[in-house]
Amino acid sequence: MINKDIREFKADLDKYNASLNNAVNKEECEKIYQAFKDVVKTYVYSANDFLRKTFNDLPTPYVKSEGYTGMFKPGVEMHYRSKLEYYSELDSLITSKGLSEEDMLYAQEAIYVLKFYYQDVLQ
Repeated sequence: MINKDIREFKADLDKYNASLNNAVNKEECEKIYQAFKDVVKTYVYSANDFLRKTFNDLPTPYVKSEGYTGMFKPGVEMHYRSKLEYYSELDSLITSKGLSEEDMLYAQEAIYVLKFYYQDVLQ
């Protein structure tokens, strides 16, 4: 999979919104949504990298729990966090540090990418 730079995301988002506005029925909207979801996957690495470098921190949608597996052996399992926890932690990043206007725009786009990418798996 090719990774795209987060600075190029605005053009793809505009294409998505334009094609969504021109959609005629619900099936077509769903196809456009699934196609855009594949496009968003190419930005996830760049979004994570940008947030990690900018804020020196990166919230993760996973939480690690230690305990026993089904075979009663000690182990570690990874679970998804709640959608509210993850989203609020992402939103608090923007207010935590004063950024230039350009970096603020890219940070908001990176957060949008991560929220869009994880929206279906988080509850």
